[in-house]
Amino acid sequence: AVCTLGGEKPGAAGAFYPVTILENVSKGMPAYDDELFGPVASIIKAKDEQEAIKVANDSIYGLGASIYSKDV
Repeated sequence: AVCTLGGEKPGAAGAFYPVTILENVSKGMPAYDDELFGPVASIIKAKDEQEAIKVANDSIYGLGASIYSKDV
């Protein structure tokens, strides 16, 4: 994965994590396989709608999934 925004540990005291964007995330990476808690967006590209649905629901936790697209 490539961190394109955030990802730095803040210098101030307290429980705070900055907004972070991870791109080029793929299966086998913690950002794909695990549920991240915090303001972290994992961007996973799909070749078509069917693959996007498969990726969005590929979770061992059974949590909710979302798909964002330009083609509405």
